[in-house]
Amino acid sequence: MSKVSVVESAPDTPLRGLASDWLASARAGGKSPRTLEAYRWPLYKVLIPACEGAGLDHPSKIDQRFLDRLNASLLDSRRSPASVRSYLRQINVFLRWCEREGEGSRATAQLPKVPKKLLAVLSRDEIKTLEDAAVTERDKLVIRTLADTGLRLGELLGLRVGDIEQDGAGWTLRVMGKGSRERRVNIAPALGRRLKRYADRGRPRGVNTDRLFLTTRRSPRTGVFGPLNKRTTEIMMKVVADRAGVDPKRVWPHVLRHSYCTHLLQRNVSPAKVMQLLGHSSMEMVMTVYNQLRPADSMDDVLRALSD
Repeated sequence: MSKVSVVESAPDTPLRGLASDWLASARAGGKSPRTLEAYRWPLYKVLIPACEGAGLDHPSKIDQRFLDRLNASLLDSRRSPASVRSYLRQINVFLRWCEREGEGSRATAQLPKVPKKLLAVLSRDEIKTLEDAAVTERDKLVIRTLADTGLRLGELLGLRVGDIEQDGAGWTLRVMGKGSRERRVNIAPALGRRLKRYADRGRPRGVNTDRLFLTTRRSPRTGVFGPLNKRTTEIMMKVVADRAGVDPKRVWPHVLRHSYCTHLLQRNVSPAKVMQLLGHSSMEMVMTVYNQLRPADSMDDVLRALSD
C-alpha cells in the first residue's frame, strides 16, 4: 500500500508540527486538495518564515504585537490588501485551531479593510446576445446553463449525462458542489430538453466518458475527446463576448453566477432560497456579497419615494 502524504515533510519545530497536524485534520475532515493548498500557502510561505525569523518556534509565543508587525510588513509589500486579508484570515483559522488544542495564544491578526466594489453583472439581454453569438450548440448551452442555474464553472464542467433528470415535477440538474455536497437545481423545460438532446445526439461520437461537455477536437496526445476544461471555457467566453459586441473585460464564467443571483434577488426570491440554489452553506455570503441592487434600481426607488 502506497504511503499517503498530504502535508509538508517531517517537521523540525513544534510550530511546523502543529501546522502539519492542522492540515492533516482539515484533510481528514473532508477539505479538498484545492482548499488545503489555500490553507498551506499562508502558513508555509508567510507565517512560519516570519516566526522563524523572529525566533518563535511555537504558536503560544505569537502575540498581538508580532501579528501587527506581520500585518504591516505584508501591507508594505506589493501584495494587495485583499491578498493580505486572505492570508491573515487563514492564519487566524490556524491559530484558533491551535488554541482549541491547548497549543496557542489568543492573539488574532487584524484584517485589513478592503474597498467594497459593486458586483459585476450582465443583463438578461446581454446574456442572450452572448448565447446568440456562440457558434456551437455546446458553447450556447454552456452560457445558457451558467446563466440560468448559477452553477460554479467547476460544477458545470463536472456534469455528467445522467445528471440531467426529469420527473413529474419538471427538469433538474444533479450537481456536486463544494465539500462534496450534492444538490438538485431546477431548470426550465426548454433548457432541460436542449441539454437532453445535446447529451443524446450533440456530443462527439465514440467517446469513452459520460461527461456532458467535451472538447470539440481530439487530443493530439491521446486521440480522444476529453472533458471541457476551465481555461478553454474562459477563452471561449472572451471570444464570444468580442463577437457579440460586449466588452470582454465584463465577461467571464463566474459573472453569470453573479448575474443569476442578482436577477433572483431583484425578483424578490428569498435570500434563503437563493442560498440553497447557489449551494452556499452560509446566509452571510449571499447577504454580503450577492445581495446588491444595481445603481439604476436604487435610483428608481429614490425617485419613487420622493414622488409620494
